[in-house]
Amino acid sequence: MSISATDDLENRKRVWRVHIREAITEKWGAIIGDIIHNARAALDHIMVSIVKYCSPETQDFNHVFFIISDTEAKFLSALPGKTNGASPKAIEVLKRLRPYKNGNDILWILHKLDAIDKHRNILTLACAYENFGFRLNLAAILRDKKYLQGVEFPTIYIPPEDRSVHDGKILLECGLDQNLPKKSETPFNFQIEISEPNVIEKKSVIPLLIEICNAVEQVFSAVETEILRTSP
Repeated sequence: MSISATDDLENRKRVWRVHIREAITEKWGAIIGDIIHNARAALDHIMVSIVKYCSPETQDFNHVFFIISDTEAKFLSALPGKTNGASPKAIEVLKRLRPYKNGNDILWILHKLDAIDKHRNILTLACAYENFGFRLNLAAILRDKKYLQGVEFPTIYIPPEDRSVHDGKILLECGLDQNLPKKSETPFNFQIEISEPNVIEKKSVIPLLIEICNAVEQVFSAVETEILRTSP
């Protein structure tokens, strides 16, 4: 992907366009799928650790899973059979985590994406135009510039109305008489987005993965402090 800036002298404007060199390849889906699967598997591992801690005599862990369900009712129904060996206190901790839709949605999304990845390459991915940034240059406006010495103004980011991206798309148009960024500057940000029907819609991948990792870490923290550091 590259950005070009051209001056339209006839209409007195500068136009920035994006140029797509290649489509998002399938390897992105494989990489993201691996991250999703590893995060989901980590939850099953922590559930096995809970059972080992609460019932050291347990030898068979094939029945042990970290349950994530579509509804609270399904979660509560499945809990006894998939956590056999966990203490009542541990079960209460799991209930407070609310790993089901409309309870802890990010864990539910993780579970659904992992299930999809088991049957086909994850996921529906697309490049999206996230925002463009600019800085207010008051020095170009004010006559007396001494008050601005040493002052750095923050970059302001504005999301576009249309976030879709295609080759040759116009990202921004500005009049040539305005205080414009240099042609070499590309104050545009893009994201890879994920969409899966009935699960997630046009969500930027990197923030989603960070959110998933944080949710899994919160589960680990709750299990460690409320179960594994206390008496079984």
